[in-house]
Amino acid sequence: MQKIILLTGGGDLPTEVIKTLKKKKITFYSIAFKNNPISKEILKYENNIINFGNVVTELKKLKLLGFHYVLMIGNLQRPNLREIKPDINAISLIPQLTRILLRGGDNNLLNFVSNQLKKFGFKLLDLKKLIPELFLGKGNQTKIKFFDKKKQDIKKGKLILNSLSKFDVGQSIILQNGTVIGIEAAQGTDELIKTQVFY
Repeated sequence: MQKIILLTGGGDLPTEVIKTLKKKKITFYSIAFKNNPISKEILKYENNIINFGNVVTELKKLKLLGFHYVLMIGNLQRPNLREIKPDINAISLIPQLTRILLRGGDNNLLNFVSNQLKKFGFKLLDLKKLIPELFLGKGNQTKIKFFDKKKQDIKKGKLILNSLSKFDVGQSIILQNGTVIGIEAAQGTDELIKTQVFY
């Protein structure tokens, strides 16, 4: 049975993932980060809340205990260099991390973390494959029928997001009758929906 390290952030996703892993009797250990949102569900089970600068040391300890898989879930705030406080195992990564943070973009940071985890010998898990029941299938998932005008909005939105993706902007978009009323940036999907709901 695989033993999984959960690198967790805020939002509802960590809670749902933990509940599902418990049902499936999969062993997991949660790592959360100081100065970041922490799901209450995490605190019910084995966990450690650490500075970003201690994560390498924590991962090495867990690897010795037979944890070889990593799943990254939830939203995190981009770390402030002053808050990282790297220990002896992380200090060598600071120059690279600094360049990544200065360059900006969530994808750059995510790729950096993913590559480092692989170098440490961990296997990154795909949440969609591990727990497919948490995801919607393709097509219309509502009882509302899409008319031609709505289908045009969908096509336009997809075209815009595809164009923006190379700039690491726009994970989601909201259109209404052909007009773009919101594109996700740093605020996240939930906040985008909340601020545009009155249009």
